[in-house]
Amino acid sequence: MCVAIRRLLVVGLTLAASGCGQEGPRPSPTDDSAAAPPSLLQGVRIVSGVDNRPVAGATVYFEDDDGPVLSDGNGEAAPVGYISATYGTPTGSAIDVDSPGFLPRRTRIEPNRLVTLWPVADDTEAEAVRRMVYGGREVLQPLDSGPILISVLAVGPGFWASEAGESWRAEADALGRRFGIAYDWSDFFRYDFNEVSVRFGGTGGCVPNPALGFCREPASSELGSFLVLPERASDPATIRRVLASVFLGPNPLPGLMNPDAPAADLSPLEAQTIRMILLRRLPTRWPDTDR
Repeated sequence: MCVAIRRLLVVGLTLAASGCGQEGPRPSPTDDSAAAPPSLLQGVRIVSGVDNRPVAGATVYFEDDDGPVLSDGNGEAAPVGYISATYGTPTGSAIDVDSPGFLPRRTRIEPNRLVTLWPVADDTEAEAVRRMVYGGREVLQPLDSGPILISVLAVGPGFWASEAGESWRAEADALGRRFGIAYDWSDFFRYDFNEVSVRFGGTGGCVPNPALGFCREPASSELGSFLVLPERASDPATIRRVLASVFLGPNPLPGLMNPDAPAADLSPLEAQTIRMILLRRLPTRWPDTDR
């Protein structure tokens, strides 16, 4: 009898609580990620790929959202549609970003929620980047992980200890320090994915440009096969141009890779272009699409 009374009391109290509108807490859709900042849950941060400077005022289109939206002073942008703003835009979602001073970016959201833009000052610079990076190609393939192998052919095993060999090492080391590139050396062709082959003089599939001091053979290794004028084998500027040609084609603007009046060193635009090429880790299509 006492047990029955106690059961009735429990049921009565429960019903009374329900009648007063008292309920236990309901789980929130974002409870599992409550510790993460809302900006990372919902949106992205837009920055310059060269210096990580926040890009304010960029027009951002999130996949399946009601946007577009503009990035704020910190480069952050969040979706505005109810579903995406409430539950976030998942990694792998498509995103388009347009901003003055940068190439249009078409990509997917990475786990770090960071979208890097490729700077160009104007249409003239954009066209120079297109010609240097893509030329006649439709797709830019990223470098393989690992060092760039410089194979100088038909010179014998003592080349890398010679004056010319020391010049090539010095220029490669300087470029490597500047851009975080590792190099390796060979005096024969190894069929490596990241291999650059170099020959001094002789006949081949191209005629060296006297201003540049070299030419790029059309049937080449993955990163390039170069024919260098013999008298320029130790010339630092010529070596610099060959090494830069792994990344850049002819530059219509002033700079190291200008085919008519080449400078002795990389221009700011050329250096910036190499940094952006190294930043892109997926195949890209012009202007800056990797999805």
